[in-house]
Amino acid sequence: MKYRLLVVLFLWMTSACVRAYPGSTNPPQGSLPTPVVTRGTDALSGGAATPGMAATPGSGQPVSPGTTETPSEGVPPLSMPVPYAVVLVSPESGLNLRAEPSLNAPVLALLPYDARDLRPTGNQQQAEGVTWAEVETPFGTGWVSVAYLSAQMAPDAFCRDPQVQALVEAFVQAVQAQDGAALADLVSPLHGLTIRHEWWNPEVTFRADEVGGLFSAEKAYDWGIQDGSGEALQGTFADVILPRLQDVAQGEFVTACNTLTNGEATGNTAGLVTWPYPNLQYIALYRSAPADQEMDWRTWALGIVWWQGHPYLAALVQYHWEI
Repeated sequence: MKYRLLVVLFLWMTSACVRAYPGSTNPPQGSLPTPVVTRGTDALSGGAATPGMAATPGSGQPVSPGTTETPSEGVPPLSMPVPYAVVLVSPESGLNLRAEPSLNAPVLALLPYDARDLRPTGNQQQAEGVTWAEVETPFGTGWVSVAYLSAQMAPDAFCRDPQVQALVEAFVQAVQAQDGAALADLVSPLHGLTIRHEWWNPEVTFRADEVGGLFSAEKAYDWGIQDGSGEALQGTFADVILPRLQDVAQGEFVTACNTLTNGEATGNTAGLVTWPYPNLQYIALYRSAPADQEMDWRTWALGIVWWQGHPYLAALVQYHWEI
């Protein structure tokens, strides 16, 4: 616990140094930079302005920019005239707006990680393994990878939508039954599934076609560091993530929409605990503490992308407090 408090304090002290973008706001204090990943899209979400390599979903290994991992054939065009928002992009980075639907096309602008009100023109193409859409933005009109977009939806409408409620119920049942096929059915083929062992730990992203095998997969992943000891946290999904999911899904829990509630805003250490994905709405599943352990609670937040009129599971983020 002391280790996590030191990490959170460090993030609070350094949050003012996060790069801002024109027309955007700085990330909330305490938000953690999201590692750049490739989702069969425009390779680096930050484009040429972001140094380093991108991480291949599910591999844990760096790849060169331009790698594609997600099938994009037969993707229907974006719904119109619905506005879209940028999702699943690092707060310290952005999304490339390109002159043409190509990874080699000039970058017209770097859209903020929290950009909203992007409006598709109706033009959409598949090239180099990427599904591209032409969109009108405050920074001009250009092409972006659709795997970093989600249709905008009013929070109230999202929270009341029966499809969202059904998705949450199906997720709980899939975890309880360890049904990989059922879990995979909830994930968008374009966006994949991103998991954080803790909200402050790095993300591990899986392609949609990898999700079905997670319960039985023998591959170990680097989930970050253990709270308290600071030691490396490595292991399979079944060994590391599943027991913590089952701790909530197989017990008594309550849900909250777009709110990290119960447990005083999930610990709310000086108000620094936060949801790391702006524009990605979520449902929080909160397991209350046992009667004899008032400071032991766990929350899993389900980040949901809205695509072609339907919600899909895109992120799983854990919040845990134990003394």
